Amino acid sequence: MDKFLFIAGMAKCGTTALAQWLRSQGIAEYLIPGVKEPFIFSRGDLNSTLIKPAVNPNLWRVDASVGYALNEKFVSNLPEKSTRIVLCFRNPWKRVWSNYRMLKLGVAEKGGFLDNYYYRCISDQYSSNQWKVMEPFFIKESARFMQSSIEECIDYELGFLFTHGTVPFYSILDCSRYKLALRNMARKYSADDLFPVSVHLLNNDDLRRNFTKKVLDYDFYTEPVAKEFSLEGSDIGEGKPDFSSVRFDRIRSIFAFEIKEFEALFPRFGICSEFIDFDELRENVF
Repeated sequence: MDKFLFIAGMAKCGTTALAQWLRSQGIAEYLIPGVKEPFIFSRGDLNSTLIKPAVNPNLWRVDASVGYALNEKFVSNLPEKSTRIVLCFRNPWKRVWSNYRMLKLGVAEKGGFLDNYYYRCISDQYSSNQWKVMEPFFIKESARFMQSSIEECIDYELGFLFTHGTVPFYSILDCSRYKLALRNMARKYSADDLFPVSVHLLNNDDLRRNFTKKVLDYDFYTEPVAKEFSLEGSDIGEGKPDFSSVRFDRIRSIFAFEIKEFEALFPRFGICSEFIDFDELRENVF
């Protein structure tokens, strides 16, 4: 029987490093060969035939599509039996800055909105007629995003969220909703199958050994997880701002509320907190 491992969140929190580590240590293989983020369970026309038979039935089948956890519909599509869920979390300032940089590079280097990694995936869900309606909004948002600083993007998103009840295209804040992601998963999966993690902690030999035993039923030596974040050293022509500045106090207060609510879910649902670095999450937030 297949064993499924979903790295279901959050973007720019080390999910790529974790997925690559699982494969390099001979613990897992991708659900779709060669594809880290297949987004199978977020498609409007969910098609289980896309899931190919395991190459090695002894390995975990990994899907690291990081948007799953934020959408209750997507969570309901995920298999429940023989399934473990990993959610990666990181200090929200570091995550937002990394996500902002990635989106800027994705739009600038790949020819605009149509080639953006995320929207290329979700555009498969639209019919040709629907896409004709959506396309002008993507074009407009692409131009707006590229012309804005990170502070302007944050202000725009908060205003957009308040007036529309959702985030705009090219959101840098959406995957900061840690409480929502953890709660969505805790409502479906038992605490025995749900594991939040701060990926950098897995460089500690003892913690990493406990992680492989508890999460993966794997009790052998493994190498440390690579520390790199994708595109971390790339230049976007804009320096990292001082997030301790009062200019960011509004979003800081939102992060603080979010982290408090997030932390409260652990005892409420009996979720394992062994692999989460709460001090790192709270840095420059409180």
